[in-house]
Amino acid sequence: MKTFIKIILVLVILVVLLFIISLFLPRKIRVERAMLIKAPVHVVFNQINDVRNWENWSPWHQIDTAMEITYFGNKHGEGSGYEWRSSNPQVGNGKLTITASVLFDSIATEMDFMEQGTASAYYLFDETDSGTNVIWGFETDMGSNPIARYMGLMMDKMIGNDYEKGLSQLSEVCMSLPEYEIKEVDLEEINYLGLKTKCPTGMIGEKMGQLFGELMSFTQQTGTEVKKAPICVYYSYNDKETEFEVGLPVDSIPELSGNIKGQKIKAGKYIKTTHYGPYDGLPKAYAALQEWLSVNNKSMAGYPWEKYVTDPQMEPDPRKWITKIYFPVQ
Repeated sequence: MKTFIKIILVLVILVVLLFIISLFLPRKIRVERAMLIKAPVHVVFNQINDVRNWENWSPWHQIDTAMEITYFGNKHGEGSGYEWRSSNPQVGNGKLTITASVLFDSIATEMDFMEQGTASAYYLFDETDSGTNVIWGFETDMGSNPIARYMGLMMDKMIGNDYEKGLSQLSEVCMSLPEYEIKEVDLEEINYLGLKTKCPTGMIGEKMGQLFGELMSFTQQTGTEVKKAPICVYYSYNDKETEFEVGLPVDSIPELSGNIKGQKIKAGKYIKTTHYGPYDGLPKAYAALQEWLSVNNKSMAGYPWEKYVTDPQMEPDPRKWITKIYFPVQ
């Protein structure tokens, strides 16, 4: 009997001791893994910023390829996400939402594991000459439960291994993708106010700024609402001289004056790609489009044009400038 009592006392002391120790264990847990991915930052960022791409590289998607996935919210970026249901205990049920997305800089997510609690994760991006450094981090609060706090001690190994696998698979996917993704699209007609000119090729930027200024002044004076991002149609180009027309898309053409014309981008089939970064890198995008035409045995059926998604006056970092290029095709 005395032996039994001693065993009980030892167990009680052990439980109390473990409880006291748990009070000093960290409540908040952070796990991080990093990898250099040899791909441009926009390729890596876009793979993560669109949750529909996660099936290509997420380690949990591959644990249970049959799990049910329901996407919700925006197509990509803040507000997008998905819910998942899986009978596999390693995956379970849950919900993930992108809560913040800073272009080419960072992405934050919130995860709801239902009865298992919530957590947050983040991705940090840093472009280098060798590729893109990616940090994948995880944060959660283990609460006051002593068992949960002891579990927290194993979290780095448990999740860290999956993060390493996920980053490795993300790297493979990104390195297999072309720098420029080219798509065929059907566009509706676009009305725009245009100013056409011809100038030395080295002065395109300066001249374009002047013409856009004139168009903006006209729309303000006439109360004309600009509906979409500014565009530019290129009629001819060589090393010495370029002929082009800048435009501001509008619903309808108002009464015009001076050199401003009412123009249209015709409805029809186009191929398009997106260039990320300074404008001096645009020739690479044009070369990719030309190669696509050659490979697919198609030809251009009109003049190429660009859409300037990013306003350089609002975004001073050229690395974050986004330009869409369109080729009309037969």
